[in-house]
Amino acid sequence: MTDPVFDDIHQSKHYLIDLGLPTELAIDFGPSFRPQYINQAAKNGAKHALAVDAHRRELGEGIDFHRADFSRDAIVPWIVDYRSKYPGKCLGIMFDTLLHQYSPIQVIQNLLSVLDHACIGCPVIKKESPNCTFLPAIPENEQDSLFPSSWMPGKTRFIDESSYTWAHWLWGIPPNLLKTWIKRENFDIVAEKTVKRPNAWDWWGCYATRKPTK
Repeated sequence: MTDPVFDDIHQSKHYLIDLGLPTELAIDFGPSFRPQYINQAAKNGAKHALAVDAHRRELGEGIDFHRADFSRDAIVPWIVDYRSKYPGKCLGIMFDTLLHQYSPIQVIQNLLSVLDHACIGCPVIKKESPNCTFLPAIPENEQDSLFPSSWMPGKTRFIDESSYTWAHWLWGIPPNLLKTWIKRENFDIVAEKTVKRPNAWDWWGCYATRKPTK
C-alpha cells in the first residue's frame, strides 16, 4: 500500500493517531487549543482517554482531564499512578508542544518514559543541524528569513528575550535532532510525515513505539 502524502497538517496528525489505535489508554499532553485529536482517539479505538493541560476546554464525552504543567517532573509519578488503573498499552499524543517548553528534551524524556507508543509532531526548522535555536535570542533584524509569518499573522518577531513565556515559540528544532531525541528514549520511529511550508519552517511528525525489552 502506498504511504499517503498530505499537504494538510491536520490530516497528517489524524493519520498518525490512527496508526496508534486501538489502545487501552490515550493521553494528550496540551490539547486545550486542539481537542479534536484526543476526541478522535476516544471515538476510534482508545478504551480510555485523558487530557493533561494547564487550561481546560470542552472535551468529548468520557475523556478525563487532569490540570497540570506537564513540563514538570511531577507529571511522571502522577501518570504512573493513573496508568495503574489501565494495565494495557498507553498512547501519548504530543502535537505542537515541544517548541514552547523551557526544556524540550527534558519534557520528551519524561513523557516517553511513561508511554508505550506516541504520536509526536511540531513545526521544525527546515535546515538540518545538531543544535536547536533559541528563537527569542535572534536579533529582530535577523528574523525576516526565519519568522513563520504564515503561522503568526500580525506579528513581527518571536518574543523579546527578556519576557518570554511558555506560550511563545522558544525553540527552532530541526527534524534530525527531534528524531535523535525520540530514538535515544528507546523508541522506534514507525512512520513519519513532513508537511512542507513556504517559509523556513516545515511541520514534521511521527508515530513511534517503545522497543521490546530484551
